[in-house]
Amino acid sequence: MRKVKLGAGSVLVGAFLLASGGTALAHSGSFSTISTTGVSFTGGYYAFADNNTYDFRYSGTLNDTATDGNNVFVHGKVAGYGYGTRLYSPGYKSQYLNDPAATRVSTANVQACQDRGTAFSDLCSSRNFYH
Repeated sequence: MRKVKLGAGSVLVGAFLLASGGTALAHSGSFSTISTTGVSFTGGYYAFADNNTYDFRYSGTLNDTATDGNNVFVHGKVAGYGYGTRLYSPGYKSQYLNDPAATRVSTANVQACQDRGTAFSDLCSSRNFYH
């Protein structure tokens, strides 16, 4: 059984690059806003690491764009796994997703969502990333 390692932290985007621990980034870049009713994820950055670490990292700023009392969150996943830990509350967010059993992480997805409780489905908007 494969396991996914998840981690979250609050660091600046520049520090995010330094925190990669010397890992060579095979493919990286910025992405435009991910948004839907009540939530946006802005100033996004993503990176796929080289073939020795098999990981995907992303960061950006989570914004609550409605005054409706609903929480907002962002989370991501790599191919073959479910979504990782939900990162709640507005502000800077970053997450590291890893598949140690893979030969290469080549696809990932990030979602920004408005949590509407148990009575209604969450409102989410996604962005896919390919290496």
